[in-house]
Amino acid sequence: MAAQPAVDPPFNPLTGDVNDLILRHQSCWLWPEITVELQALAMLIAHAGDLLTPLHHPTVADAASHAAIGIVRTMPSIHQYAERFGSFATAARRLIASTDPALTDAQIYALLAIAEARTSAEGYCELATGIEEELARNAIGPDETDEIRWLRGELAQWEREQWRWSDAMRESAERFLLLAQFASTSTSSDALQRAEQQIVKLTATVGKFHGGRPKGAVTKFTRALMHLAQRAGSTDFDAVMSLVEKAIHDDPIEGIQFQDQNDYFVWYLDVVTGRERQTTIANLRRALSRLPAK
Repeated sequence: MAAQPAVDPPFNPLTGDVNDLILRHQSCWLWPEITVELQALAMLIAHAGDLLTPLHHPTVADAASHAAIGIVRTMPSIHQYAERFGSFATAARRLIASTDPALTDAQIYALLAIAEARTSAEGYCELATGIEEELARNAIGPDETDEIRWLRGELAQWEREQWRWSDAMRESAERFLLLAQFASTSTSSDALQRAEQQIVKLTATVGKFHGGRPKGAVTKFTRALMHLAQRAGSTDFDAVMSLVEKAIHDDPIEGIQFQDQNDYFVWYLDVVTGRERQTTIANLRRALSRLPAK
């Protein structure tokens, strides 16, 4: 019988953090851009963990871990039903199977903060991994500044949405931590309820976009190349370049006016913004190689 692939255990917010993600991604090209976010999330988890110390006692640790993992597994439902139940804490109690030990509101919110922080960290790391994979696939070195700028232009839509989604998860984690800290110090149930309801409203506005790198996230220049490749019936470099040469004297294509070309560069104008740009022949070849074959 063939061996079954290993399955990672579910994230446990009672004992887990983001240190493994930091170790795994700190050599990525994008690490300098995400390091502040990952370190801030690590600190947030540490603060939330301070509120969970009683759950590490040997007499309750196993049951608390079961409840903590249950919270992670039901996070989408907890978000969905929080408004109906009036608070995330109530929704979590209704949805997780374990009731022993009885988690306090502060502990539930601390676990929610850690779970959301982990999700945010995974989103930032997905950015780093995605760009790393694309650099390798396009044979672009970490010091090839122009080529990297071209590649990130191709991935701009995905990268922008991924940043936005990861930031939204971080903000949600920060709100849960505030609720956890408030619940651990407030003696007024009415004040806690009002704070919970406000957090429910704020979190309900968080966009839940999350997806892989979209193949259609391309620049105007690449759309112009797609148009020429379709006209040529091929993504062959020579076939498309012959049309690029003709397009220099014709009308704009997909908002791009080709201006000049030689053995090393192609110059073009974005007719909407009025910005003149250039791309290397090597990048043009890469762009054509990414297009579907005719």
